[in-house]
Amino acid sequence: MTAATLPRPEVFSTEAAGPERVKAWEAHNAAQLIALSCDVPCNAEFEAAEVNLELTKAHLARVSGSKHKVIRTRDLIESDPAHAYAVYATLRGNATLEYSGHTRVLHPGQVMVCDADLPIARGFAHGLEELAIRVPKELIHTTTGLDLLAEPLIFDARADGHARALMHMLGTALDAGIPVPPDEQGLIELVSVLAAGPRTSSALRHRVAARTYIAQRLHDPSLSAAGVAAAVGLSERTLSRVFAASGMSVPQQILGRRLDVAYALLRARPELTTAAAAARCGFWSYGYFSQTFQRRFGVTAGEVRRLAHGSSV
Repeated sequence: MTAATLPRPEVFSTEAAGPERVKAWEAHNAAQLIALSCDVPCNAEFEAAEVNLELTKAHLARVSGSKHKVIRTRDLIESDPAHAYAVYATLRGNATLEYSGHTRVLHPGQVMVCDADLPIARGFAHGLEELAIRVPKELIHTTTGLDLLAEPLIFDARADGHARALMHMLGTALDAGIPVPPDEQGLIELVSVLAAGPRTSSALRHRVAARTYIAQRLHDPSLSAAGVAAAVGLSERTLSRVFAASGMSVPQQILGRRLDVAYALLRARPELTTAAAAARCGFWSYGYFSQTFQRRFGVTAGEVRRLAHGSSV
């Protein structure tokens, strides 16, 4: 059996690029996220860093930088089309958004969804820290039927549960301490709900609500399909049908996410025992945890822990 692994975040910084920092930043983003032109004020020193996480279909990043402006021009779009939607969640510093003759200011806690192949500019007068996602358009279309997003959509995570759940998912995936890769299908569905709005089917909304509820309670050994169904206002049978449409059952979703969290925990905190990691992830039976962990990853939990412990010495 081939051992499965979880993707790890990778860090890029302009620090080593010297006077070519802006060019290095542009080249990195063109390769990892979306091609952008970077404009830095005269005589200002530019510094930026990015934590990148490449999933099977989507790409995540945590971006920080000094004062600058990024522009997605028509020429860049023609030469390097993204064929994707981009999501930006502001963590620190206001972002001035310019598109189609409009200007908006995004504040910390706000989330923007946009078509990456429409001209746009974003300025960061006092630097920035944000979370970013690139999701192929075809995935959003397949999930919702959405063909066009004519202008950026802006959400406030304090008032919008989907935006709040997305920020939490990204923050967890790119956490410097214990990064836990997200449920990619759940991530795509969350972005889909934000992008499509009222055109989203009730089944998709219920599935997103259920996935969010599960993610928040993985540590609870009593978490069950019946409890999830009650929390989202559906019968257990109806919720089962909602999940079946995505090729997964509710118990499979709970188990899969618990195992992923346990793997990430053991890789980041090898001083923990495997039993302690299992308990933290809501497993009531250590034997069941050990069996399902090895089946899922092709290695034992102890082997993951020992390998991580050896690399941290």
